[in-house]
Amino acid sequence: MEEINIAFIGKKGMPFPIRKHPGRYFFISETDLKKLTEINEACKEKGLKHLKEIRIVGRGGVLGNKPFLLRRPEGGFLEGRYVCILVEHTVEFEEVRKRYEGLIKEEKIAKEKEKAEEKKEEVIRKREEGKYVYCVIKSDEEQRSFGDFGIEDTGEVYTIPYKKFAAVVSDSPMKEYEAREENVKEHEEIVRKILLEGHTVLPVAFNMVFKDKRTLLVTMSKARKGLRKAYETVDKKVELGIKAIFTKEALKTLEKSRSELGQDFESDLLETIDGKFASLKKLDLFSDRLALNMTFLVDRDKIAEISEAIEPLYNKYDSLKVQYSGPWAPYNFVNIRILGKGGGK
Repeated sequence: MEEINIAFIGKKGMPFPIRKHPGRYFFISETDLKKLTEINEACKEKGLKHLKEIRIVGRGGVLGNKPFLLRRPEGGFLEGRYVCILVEHTVEFEEVRKRYEGLIKEEKIAKEKEKAEEKKEEVIRKREEGKYVYCVIKSDEEQRSFGDFGIEDTGEVYTIPYKKFAAVVSDSPMKEYEAREENVKEHEEIVRKILLEGHTVLPVAFNMVFKDKRTLLVTMSKARKGLRKAYETVDKKVELGIKAIFTKEALKTLEKSRSELGQDFESDLLETIDGKFASLKKLDLFSDRLALNMTFLVDRDKIAEISEAIEPLYNKYDSLKVQYSGPWAPYNFVNIRILGKGGGK
């Protein structure tokens, strides 16, 4: 909370008398007088000790209270307009100000408590909402939070444990998420964040939302054999992708057929990384420019070894542009429907 500052200005720093007015005075700006009055009224409303009256003197005769300009000692005028206020008020105001600041602090604490209670209620309410599932990991922890980065701003990504496993979820309304590129990419990036924290990840398909925690746990119970089997397959492993793409120039000048060049590159690649991967899959050549599209299941501790091994291939084939990506969750190596009808398989 900012400290409340009100300036009282004296003549050469000291209070001064005003003719025909008892007591001694300080100058105070109209702005600060308004602030002082508001603080005093706030204390009065709360039943706190306050100034019973605020006596001021301005221009306009003995009873004048019109504000006036105040000259600077070095010449010119101070900003704003001023009146005079009793010294006793300035002394009493210090106590009023302290009480007011205490009052504001109490109100702030009360508001923070109210917000905390609202947040707590919101958390409880959201726990009763649907659960969007990203992946399954092995976990003995009761519950863990990964941070607030759920799909479409659904907030906290956290775990729901089931025996030795845990579903990684965020609270979500029961709805169908559109399979737009940005949504699918966000889902995959969230899974990748979990993967990069060192977890072995069993990925879950995009747009799997359960109506509540109980329904999710029942499904995980039915899928427990599939979970164990899948985990054994990908434990401490990640997926790496390699594509070989014909350059535009190569498509015009190729001496070999596309398939022959693709086969040559594949043979060279497999020979280069022989023994460095656990499994591989050939994926669809979804474009005429693709010579090769393969994905590999690799032990985490061999990622650097494979990256180094394939580096010479980047420049060996002038007709091909090599794309290497990963690590990714092993989407192409986990044959499990943990969230589909009928549980796991």
